Amino acid sequence: MKKINLDELETFLIEGNKLFMEAELISKFYPDIKIYNISKVELYHLHFTLFHHLYKLKPIIKTKGLNLQIHFMRIGIVDTAPTVDSDYDYVHQQLDKVDSLAEFYLDEVNYNYFSEEILENWCNSTLIIIKNNDYYNEALELLDLKEPFALDDLKNNYRRLAKLCHPDLNQTNSSDYQKFLDVNRAYQFLLKCVIV
Repeated sequence: MKKINLDELETFLIEGNKLFMEAELISKFYPDIKIYNISKVELYHLHFTLFHHLYKLKPIIKTKGLNLQIHFMRIGIVDTAPTVDSDYDYVHQQLDKVDSLAEFYLDEVNYNYFSEEILENWCNSTLIIIKNNDYYNEALELLDLKEPFALDDLKNNYRRLAKLCHPDLNQTNSSDYQKFLDVNRAYQFLLKCVIV
């Protein structure tokens, strides 16, 4: 497994002052590798190596009062962890006790864990999510949200906007019905994308 300098990774994430896609970080730390030109096994090895180093960096970042968010669509440092509602909060409190993803990525044995067939399925499902990245940005704009956003912010903005354009509450403008549908679709999509 190739090594990434943790100090360089930390500096890049802090100075970048944004959330990065995984491909951006792979391109930064492996500039000689063209990810569109490698096998799925090689791609998984890059993914694993990056996440191994991110999870090693997470407790270091935490000692500085920052939160490292790790998700293949959005990776970055934020000032504080997002606030969430009680059900969601409970689930993530349990995950914090035993972070199975961290355990998986910190164990170097898992570098060669998956078969080529499983990696084929992993890559295909990942591509579906990546293809929706444009809609992700549209949904953020529609619901008046900026990254990183908390589940409470998502719910509050949705409720406010849904009331404004709900057809039963606002019968004066027929175009509000389409906006109501758009807001609802964006909300349902972003619920799946909340980063903790």
